Amino acid sequence: MLGAVREKLRFIPHLLTYVSIMRRGCCMAKVMFLLNEDEVNDIESVMYEISSKDDTFRYKIVKSKYEEGKYVLIVYCSDKDEAHRRGMWIRDKVFSNDRLYWVK
Repeated sequence: MLGAVREKLRFIPHLLTYVSIMRRGCCMAKVMFLLNEDEVNDIESVMYEISSKDDTFRYKIVKSKYEEGKYVLIVYCSDKDEAHRRGMWIRDKVFSNDRLYWVK
């Protein structure tokens, strides 16, 4: 009896990991913007406001590995189409169409 229960419980961590990833809206794509150091606080507040209204909106701001004094805004998306839609929306509403973005 105990062996059968252990056998069934063996797969639960994998299932829970999969469920938590799906519930969080794990990314298959991401859209990225390059930020200057003086923009980080303003952009962080806007992204936080968006994420508080939309449970599927996940983002992160990290230091750029390639340019000193620069940061990268990363918005995680479920697919590339959603990444392009969110990238265009953010570029239009937040950056007033004067910023490039890229999708991975």
